[in-house]
Amino acid sequence: MRLRLSPAAKEDIYQTHEFGALAFGTRQADLYVDHLMDTLARVEQFPEAARERDEVAPPIRLWPCASHNICYRIEGDIVWVVRILHHSMDWRTEV
Repeated sequence: MRLRLSPAAKEDIYQTHEFGALAFGTRQADLYVDHLMDTLARVEQFPEAARERDEVAPPIRLWPCASHNICYRIEGDIVWVVRILHHSMDWRTEV
């Protein structure tokens, strides 16, 4: 499987880093994004580990990572990361 990020997911990573840098400093923001990237690698390696959520159509999978959820779909041999959302956000309306 190959992992691909949607433009919205790329923007989510950027915004997460920007917020983290302002709130906690650049070093901490860098570490947090590194953790997100490591988790994305695990999602790519084990995409079916997270159960499919059918509350939305098409169904989505959620993989928790620290204070965020990685929201993705498996489409053929592609793991398509749709969004990376903070836990406080309602993923049902944001994906």
